[in-house]
Amino acid sequence: MNILLIGAGRMGLRHLRGLTDLGGNVHVVDLRPEVEEEIHSAAEKYQLGSEIQFHRSLEKVPFEKVKFDGAILSATARGRLERFVEVAGHGIRNVLIEKPMEQSRTRFRKIIEVARKNNVQVRCDHYRRTLPFFAGLREEGGPFHISVSGGAFGLAVNGVHWLDFAVWLSQAKKAKMLFGELDTKPIGSGRGPDFRDFGGQGLFAFEDGSRLFLSSSAGSSAPVVATITQPGKLYIIDQEKDLAITYERNPASSKPAYLYGADYSRKEVSGIERTQLWEITKRWIRWLKGQGECHLPSLDEARLGHELLFDLLETSGETLFPIT
Repeated sequence: MNILLIGAGRMGLRHLRGLTDLGGNVHVVDLRPEVEEEIHSAAEKYQLGSEIQFHRSLEKVPFEKVKFDGAILSATARGRLERFVEVAGHGIRNVLIEKPMEQSRTRFRKIIEVARKNNVQVRCDHYRRTLPFFAGLREEGGPFHISVSGGAFGLAVNGVHWLDFAVWLSQAKKAKMLFGELDTKPIGSGRGPDFRDFGGQGLFAFEDGSRLFLSSSAGSSAPVVATITQPGKLYIIDQEKDLAITYERNPASSKPAYLYGADYSRKEVSGIERTQLWEITKRWIRWLKGQGECHLPSLDEARLGHELLFDLLETSGETLFPIT
């Protein structure tokens, strides 16, 4: 197999590690020449076993000579539409794309349009759908009341993960924002001054009665804590410690609901989000080979979460956002 990896930053290196079972060639595109040595060092460290070819632009990729089985778009969201258009135009029919997929609703919808026109199968890197702990909650059914609070985790870069999670958990086809506001103070980005994220609050309603409340404080460095409530159960998710505190009601209890907390047992479950993101890339490659399932959402499945994200961001009155 031949894979095109666009973007060799932090996420790109994680994806590279997931290509250890590729059995083919990897063409890496990154405009920073200093990254080439880092790519080759990482390939040696991870025993990639594939030939690495480095290009400083998409124009340098030998599309006329190489048939690519897939592409990974791991560079920042800025300009991702143009990169996707070029990839699709060169006949690549399988694409793994980072989130948020673009910096505006209009440009995100254009990616959908291009994918449909060119018959491209897109998977979005929403990892929480792949975790067994949450799959168990989904099987039990809702409605779910989800509250996610923390410091400057960012409503776009991380908040979109929770929006997609709520869509998936509730199995919603429709949803709407009930309330949203953004902090006036922006959240800086480790990727430099050209990027930023947003704090604020948003309340979202899903068709099965589930609700999601997001709260990110731009002026705080507090860790993220999430609570998930469903009939007879409560989960407190501590992301920093990768721990869930679970409360479950005795199904034989006859006590009325107003005696809240009565007949509940408490336990702790560790490792609920313990996953290496490169393992998800590896499973995507195996899926391309017909060797397993891919639990990452398709473009249509990831659409609703992105639409809700832009509903929230556009409460600012803007339509284009410098998110990564």
